[in-house]
Amino acid sequence: MYFRYMNAFYELYASVILFSALGIKKDDVLAINTSESNLEFARILARKAKEATDNGSYLMIITDDKKASEVTEIYSDHIIEKSPTLFVYLMDYEEYEKIEDFSLSLSARKLMEYRQLSNPVNLSLPLLPFATVPLPSKKWSALLGEDENLSSVIISDLLSLGEENPVKANNEIKELISYDLEMLNRNKNRRCHMYSDDGLTDFYFSFDENTSFSSQMLVSKDGRTFIPSIAAQSYFRAIEKNSANGRIHSTGFFMLFGKEFENIDLYYENGKLVSFSSSEELERYFSFYISQDEDASLPAELIVAEENNRFSSIPYFAYPEWDKNRSVHITLGSARCESYCLSEDEEDKIKSPSSLITLSLPLSSSDLFIEVFDDENESQLIFSDGMIENN
Repeated sequence: MYFRYMNAFYELYASVILFSALGIKKDDVLAINTSESNLEFARILARKAKEATDNGSYLMIITDDKKASEVTEIYSDHIIEKSPTLFVYLMDYEEYEKIEDFSLSLSARKLMEYRQLSNPVNLSLPLLPFATVPLPSKKWSALLGEDENLSSVIISDLLSLGEENPVKANNEIKELISYDLEMLNRNKNRRCHMYSDDGLTDFYFSFDENTSFSSQMLVSKDGRTFIPSIAAQSYFRAIEKNSANGRIHSTGFFMLFGKEFENIDLYYENGKLVSFSSSEELERYFSFYISQDEDASLPAELIVAEENNRFSSIPYFAYPEWDKNRSVHITLGSARCESYCLSEDEEDKIKSPSSLITLSLPLSSSDLFIEVFDDENESQLIFSDGMIENN
């Protein structure tokens, strides 16, 4: 019974990856980067790509010592002469190394292992659609709960794999992303105030003037839309460095150096973090976090996600790219380059913090209000009652 379920799961997951997240076309050639442990799923992807395009796929296997094998071809009737047009990386969920020495400065490689390395500021458009695919595992499930199959359950729930047509369901959400972005970007005002009914969040900042709201649905150089994280339903915009004042009350679960935490209060004056408070353990870990880089503590990005979206029913993913879609977040350290409206020779106009390390802190969405101000100090709500305003 379990094996039949997992076989169906992988078949449906592969379909959503290819036909929704990547938008595979008739003339595409897929390249797959995977460890040997995920080879069976790589074959499912390649077979489905073959059925859609009549082309074989390139396959590169990463060995246990992190070295890449030679590229081979799979499901190909002849030598593939065309270069890859789609790329998939099948991600192993590794156990996190426990921090023993809180005086260390972590390398970029180690930050990447903790999934807290900032994205490089690269303003050029991606050359081709790509996706990083998290696969269910006992290690991932262990971080989520006691059921060793929990990671496959949350993927299935998130991507509507139990519905009659999961690809259609996910493509409909892509249309919703475009609509929400249109609503958020109607107003170009920069000054922003975020506050909660209970008064625990009361936070002022300015957006970087060269930005607008963007999403995890990207556009390649040849105009193809795709979702690198497979699933997305949040919107983000970069915050101007040194513009933050007030208090942030973070609630909800987030991951810091491989550990699950919740609840921290941050206080800012003139863009600088002046104090913070939480549990003793989280204060220790957060102190270690902000010691890594001088910009690590600075608000760098606002993330907006509606309260009733498909992510909100799952309290914790232990996968930052999906956790960022569950509620409103403030990202510390560094913003994503996708919210910038600049060309490659205008990087000097970026005014948001630029840290090697990043952390996104969730705020309760249901009682949160976000308003922006024009030059005459007139305010307009862009988010309230857990919803993006469409007036």
